[in-house]
Amino acid sequence: MAIHQKTTAFLNRPFYLLISSKPGWYYTSAFAAFISLLLCFEQPFGLHHWHHPLKHLIISGFGLIFLIIYMLYYWLATYIFPESFCNKSWTVGKQATTSLLLFVTIGTANWLYSMAFINQAELSVVSFIQIQFHTLIFGILPQCLLLMFQSKQLVRTQFGLPAISNNTKRETFTIKDEVIDINDIVLFKANENYVFVHYLQDGKLKRKDFRFTMKKVEKELNQYPQFARC
Repeated sequence: MAIHQKTTAFLNRPFYLLISSKPGWYYTSAFAAFISLLLCFEQPFGLHHWHHPLKHLIISGFGLIFLIIYMLYYWLATYIFPESFCNKSWTVGKQATTSLLLFVTIGTANWLYSMAFINQAELSVVSFIQIQFHTLIFGILPQCLLLMFQSKQLVRTQFGLPAISNNTKRETFTIKDEVIDINDIVLFKANENYVFVHYLQDGKLKRKDFRFTMKKVEKELNQYPQFARC
């Protein structure tokens, strides 16, 4: 029962929906290009023995398939199910299910593409499973990198804060002789004469408690428009 509860809790954890921001689409396009280059270099599915004047261009089509299906899938999903496909309701379980469905869909498209343009695949269950397997193997690395990006953005997005750019000016917030990078602060909470500062440190959410008033904090935060009282 404990394992079931932990699994359920993990799958229900909030998760960052990649296509909810423009950088997410840029990352997806970059990974599609990466897949094309990787396939041209590795040439799986027995492509080493296949010769064609447009060989590398045709192989690059697998990366284009990934990008088109990825974009269409999320575009249609957000259009048909706007309440489910949004950051407020996105979870680890939804991300895992969506990723699995995407891999199967992309693998099926790769199989049909191979039969149509490369003649390396056959109309058989074995051929279908082989290409699904290769699609999974070559998709794991880009998917893991995408998940790392999603995890990094999660906490800030959950609280409506903008993602941090490497070019962002570094400023600090001082409270009771404690100095915290202003860009790492997620939110402040107050309870009577105590203020709880929630902030990011090495990608993890931390908290520090201070005997301080929220009124004083608000006065100090006037110069930072990214913070708003709610």
